[in-house]
Amino acid sequence: MPEGMWVWSVLLSLGLLGGLGHWLLILAPFGYINIVFMITLGLTVFGDVPSWWTLIGAAIIILSGGYLLFRERFGPGTAPASSATVVEG
Repeated sequence: MPEGMWVWSVLLSLGLLGGLGHWLLILAPFGYINIVFMITLGLTVFGDVPSWWTLIGAAIIILSGGYLLFRERFGPGTAPASSATVVEG
């Protein structure tokens, strides 16, 4: 059993900050929506036309996130089903 208020406060803060960290991980996919929303908002409200570099960077971020999502849907050592069958022999 922990002794002292200092130990209890450290343990409590570790639990709260750990829980907050996990909660923020749940919100991570909304970052991709935020990119599109901010570009649209900047264009409609402020008339700020994004440069090609901004659009290319946003596309790289969104496509890499989509690739990771696709890749992680399959467990380690598994691959998506393919129409081609490889015959060894």
